[in-house]
Amino acid sequence: MKAAVIQINTTDNIDRNLQTCRGLLDKAVSAGVRLAVLPETFAFSHVNIPAETAAANASAAFEWCRKTARALNIWLAAGSILSPGPDGRFYNRAFFFSPQGEVQAKYDKIHLFDCRLPEALYLESKDIIPGEEIASAALIENREEWRLGWGVCYDLRFPEQFRTLSERGLDILILPAAFTAKTGALHWEVLLRARAIENQCYILAANQSGTIGSGLKCWGHSMIIDPMGNICSQLNSGEENLAAADLDYSSMLKIRSELPALQHRRSFKI
Repeated sequence: MKAAVIQINTTDNIDRNLQTCRGLLDKAVSAGVRLAVLPETFAFSHVNIPAETAAANASAAFEWCRKTARALNIWLAAGSILSPGPDGRFYNRAFFFSPQGEVQAKYDKIHLFDCRLPEALYLESKDIIPGEEIASAALIENREEWRLGWGVCYDLRFPEQFRTLSERGLDILILPAAFTAKTGALHWEVLLRARAIENQCYILAANQSGTIGSGLKCWGHSMIIDPMGNICSQLNSGEENLAAADLDYSSMLKIRSELPALQHRRSFKI
């Protein structure tokens, strides 16, 4: 199965953002892609907007995803959409659509980026409501059943989330992100490769590029990683483009058979 990660620079113009995504998705489909992943907050990234505007933007982004998945006949992991919550804050919510445009899974980002770094203070919890449940879904292509699991951006630093998904049967980790340029240069690649190796799964990591509408400078370098931690395909920092690769189901099973680390886990006393 061929998969792609889409990398864009989200601006203040939702129509422009969706048009950019559609152009790259069209390009992906032309290349034979069956599963495409959009980055975190691909449609809009601002939270300091009127509630009515936020609700309208969220609804428009959701409908666009549903219609686009159906029109292109692809599995679409729709990054994340800022969805208004009950207390004035938002859920950072990822959706997964079937080729029929039906929602197969949704996931609210669990771990929130509240960090004081040298260049800036980040307080994601000021605007975002944390999720409480992990999410997984099945995808069947060419008689192969893949199990997908989700994380969003900062979740990448919490391996227990992905180990729990692995225990449920994780074949592909979907990770949309707006990973910062500063921390991305240090940790993005090494953390992604570690999560792939630990869980012997593919990782599809779609990151934002450049300075997005909220003012956050992002690292880019969206990539696809195989279960041995090899980078199959990746993008540079400043480009809006896609990276694609073939995901080999039998190769993944062979790796797990030859190196059955997932079966060797044992409980231990503390």
